[in-house]
Amino acid sequence: MTLQLSRSLLEQLCRAAEAALPYECCGLLLGRQVRTPVESPVELPIESPVGPRDPAPAGSMGAIEAIVYELWPANNDWEQLTDEPFRTLDPIPAGETSPERRYAIAPATMLAAMRAGRARNLDIIGVYHSHPQHPAVPSEFDRACAWPDYSYLILSVKGDQTVDWQSWRLNLDRQFQPEPIVLCGS
Repeated sequence: MTLQLSRSLLEQLCRAAEAALPYECCGLLLGRQVRTPVESPVELPIESPVGPRDPAPAGSMGAIEAIVYELWPANNDWEQLTDEPFRTLDPIPAGETSPERRYAIAPATMLAAMRAGRARNLDIIGVYHSHPQHPAVPSEFDRACAWPDYSYLILSVKGDQTVDWQSWRLNLDRQFQPEPIVLCGS
């Protein structure tokens, strides 16, 4: 699986992460998941910050590409969703967390994004959020709340600048594995 997005969408994500400081920003990635058939080994002709993509073997069904077409920014509703069951998954006591260290997207926001995406033949294919002053690595809470089949794009903001980003996907053992990001266009 590879996550593809344009440089302009990545720039929007970086600006959103920086503007949300000291809190985590969050939102949804709208796009499509496409299975690319492969007749012979090929590499994508666009740059990837994580290195070249391994070509698929000849005759394989190809890779699944998650292509982001739109961002759906969301409010960080962490403090408003204090009674939600997912809060019980947090290893840190509720009184010691805040929107500076956690994010939550309200179910109504997810439903609105789903409806808007369907009207344009798009699906929710992932979630993005920032980690202020921390690496772009998922926390245990991120893992416990993650859904399969979604990309999880995390942006690391150090000081007041986005310094790193990485996408993650759950494997069959519910562990996060890095997902290559391919930047395309402008």
